[in-house]
Amino acid sequence: MPDSYSIVTFIFFLLAVQILSSAAFTVYYLRQKNKNADSAKKLAAANVKIQQYLNAVDASNMMCISSADGIMKYINKSYLDVVGYSFDEIVGNKFETLAHPDTDMSVYDKLFETLQQGNIWSGTMLNKTKNGGTVYLETSVVPIKDENGKIIEYLSIRKDITPLINQQDQIRKQYTDPLTGFPNRTKMRRDLEEIENPALAIINIDGFSTINAYYGLETGDEILVKFANLLRSKTPESMTTYRLSGDEFAIVGRSVTDIDDFNQFMRNMLHEVTETTFFSREHEMVLNLTAGTAIGGDNLLIKAGMAIKHARLNNKNLMTYSDVQIFTEKLKDTVQYSTALRNAVKESRVVPHFQPIADAQKGTIYKYEALMRIQDDKGGFLPPPVLSGTVQAA
Repeated sequence: MPDSYSIVTFIFFLLAVQILSSAAFTVYYLRQKNKNADSAKKLAAANVKIQQYLNAVDASNMMCISSADGIMKYINKSYLDVVGYSFDEIVGNKFETLAHPDTDMSVYDKLFETLQQGNIWSGTMLNKTKNGGTVYLETSVVPIKDENGKIIEYLSIRKDITPLINQQDQIRKQYTDPLTGFPNRTKMRRDLEEIENPALAIINIDGFSTINAYYGLETGDEILVKFANLLRSKTPESMTTYRLSGDEFAIVGRSVTDIDDFNQFMRNMLHEVTETTFFSREHEMVLNLTAGTAIGGDNLLIKAGMAIKHARLNNKNLMTYSDVQIFTEKLKDTVQYSTALRNAVKESRVVPHFQPIADAQKGTIYKYEALMRIQDDKGGFLPPPVLSGTVQAA
């Protein structure tokens, strides 16, 4: 049997082990408690930061949350302020409460198809307001999933872009002819500044004022709309049609390097239009057109305007600026000759010139042709001018 000393020693050993175990556990517990406290502080700080982020998003965006079957569960004040509803009028109802009647249901079909695939849908959405108005919303819809990957909610974040859309509409109206829907002269000027290698045709409906005077402005407007629609249908994608004024239209071609090709298109188009009968109520009529064209360079509108002016003067349905340049050079020569003739008359430098006319068979002169010649200031004679068209010397 063990002696009493051994028993006492063993008991003290057990007590020491128990004391050391308790101390170790106490140290471990205190360390874990401190760690948990630090984690709790960090988690609390993270929650505060996240909440601030959420508050910032909530304050600057329109937000709503709907269930997987489209029932509205939450909508923030920014959203309510835009659409004019109260919280209770939205929450608990289907999303159709805010759906705009002008939005095709195919848009929503595409939206839900995207979301059900687990993807984010983004686009511009129309909502109706409580008073029947329309708001344009830049929208992102995010599917929210549970721990098993099942979609349980949809989070929608939106921004009101109605003022921007209205501003764009206002700008569009400033650049658009209200009758035909064509871009107007102002828009054409801006486009010509940006287009590379442009070609321009100005088209005028001959005598259209007579149609307005005889049939009335309403009939005249109807004919203009039908003419514009026909013009649009004949114009390829590489060209743009404009309405410049009452009966004056324009076509602008992009990247045109050969004016002859552009002119050939215009001739074909003019022919087709003039072969068309336009109907307005019980009236039917055909239209005659005059056009002037120009290509590239500066002052294209002025050049095409000069071309159409000369087309009218020469009773042609189309002239191009290059033809006008030739005509202008001839006109310039004629003007200069007219000036020289006036000066020669004042200074007695107009002299008769007799040109013999011979019989070719006999070789003898049988008469003279009396001509007028103008001497220059050096004693030489100026050649006679070459006259063509309607231009004559003064």
